[in-house]
Amino acid sequence: RNIRYRTCSTADCPLEAGDFRAQQCSAHNDVKLDGVSHEWVAAPYDPSAPCALRCRAKGGTLTVELAPKVLDGTRCRDDAPDMCINGVCQEVGCDRQLGSRVKEDNCGVCGGDGSTCRLVRGQASVHLSPPGPGDLLPKMKSISAPKIFSSFEFQRHKCTTRKS
Repeated sequence: RNIRYRTCSTADCPLEAGDFRAQQCSAHNDVKLDGVSHEWVAAPYDPSAPCALRCRAKGGTLTVELAPKVLDGTRCRDDAPDMCINGVCQEVGCDRQLGSRVKEDNCGVCGGDGSTCRLVRGQASVHLSPPGPGDLLPKMKSISAPKIFSSFEFQRHKCTTRKS
């Protein structure tokens, strides 16, 4: 019997939802390892086993594989949309479709041919003051230009902290 998978949600999860792999690690917090309980966080990416649930004890160096595979839909790594399905890393294109090989062109257009890029010439100088109340922080602003160029837009930002 063949099983076909497809992506059913193509929108990014809200930031407050947290990291899916980290959630799977924390589900093992009540499991004792050698008689000791640990608070588990996601371990750094391991290219030899991108779909194994590898977790690290918070505040330490102990790293263990808590499950041979993560739940379906977990990203294989943070820097790509590829996802684990039944323990195997599957390619996901920029169109967010499973098995798609569609890539972004040099202009950042998914499936583009590079024809929408504009060459931007000129000089830019940025002056940032030392941090203080009501800091001005740079915010990336997307422009239609090759990826090596960027522009900055400054906005007032209040810093908030979040417990993790």
